[in-house]
Amino acid sequence: WSMGGEPPAVGICAMDSVIAGGALLTLVSCGSMWRSRAMADCQRLLRGHWRKAAGAFRKEDASCADLAFMVFIWSASLLLRMHECGLSRGMFAVNALGFGLASGVIMGMSSYVLGICRCLTQMMDMFCCRVIEEPDFAEAVREWSLLQSLCRRACATIQFGFLTLQATMTATVLLTVTQTTRHGAPRLLSLAPGLVLCLAVVRAPILAAAVTDKCVRVPVLVNSISVGNDLDEDRMYAVHYIIQSQAGFYLFDMRLTSSSLLKTAYVACACTFALATQVL
Repeated sequence: WSMGGEPPAVGICAMDSVIAGGALLTLVSCGSMWRSRAMADCQRLLRGHWRKAAGAFRKEDASCADLAFMVFIWSASLLLRMHECGLSRGMFAVNALGFGLASGVIMGMSSYVLGICRCLTQMMDMFCCRVIEEPDFAEAVREWSLLQSLCRRACATIQFGFLTLQATMTATVLLTVTQTTRHGAPRLLSLAPGLVLCLAVVRAPILAAAVTDKCVRVPVLVNSISVGNDLDEDRMYAVHYIIQSQAGFYLFDMRLTSSSLLKTAYVACACTFALATQVL
């Protein structure tokens, strides 16, 4: 994206290339290019299950808060880019529009992933509440089977978009570190909009790992339910079934947990520090 007759700033062009590439890959991964209905069908299935099982839970509050946060992050990044480009430069509207569209695609995909994770988390909570209120373990096994099927379907639908978001965030951080190391703090200002977008994208793996954490704790909760018999066979079967199902948030058949997320973050921080100090 050029800025009038002047040569474009290297930092701005590099960051815009990363954001635009991430937005394009996001559109490809979610099937928007060929009008795929996979994401819409997945959301319809989750909504249908939610409406049948919803009680006193309020998913809408968390979803509205996530949406407000995404809009705030998108607006902040766009304002930073507009400030960096400068109102007096030519092609200002084109620069702002291009960055706004590309970053908007990334924010939209992030919002969708967060919404799916929120919905799965709330469905786990509803399952636990119903088992406690009505300890019918045979029905609990059937419901858990449906719940884990919905979870795997949702994960399979968003896994490509999820991976694209994380790859875009990683490229943005690495670009910022390398450019700042070579050119100092002034270059950091031109790359700030991309870093602001990363604040929204980084929430996706955290909420995804929370889905798996809830699934891991469900067998402990079910096993603690007292039905008057400490060695209830139906309860033991339900506990073993839930454990063996290995439900959770999966990316390409790999289970995403908080421990794996922390290990990945540790390695990423170590690599970033090594790159920043020019050890590599």
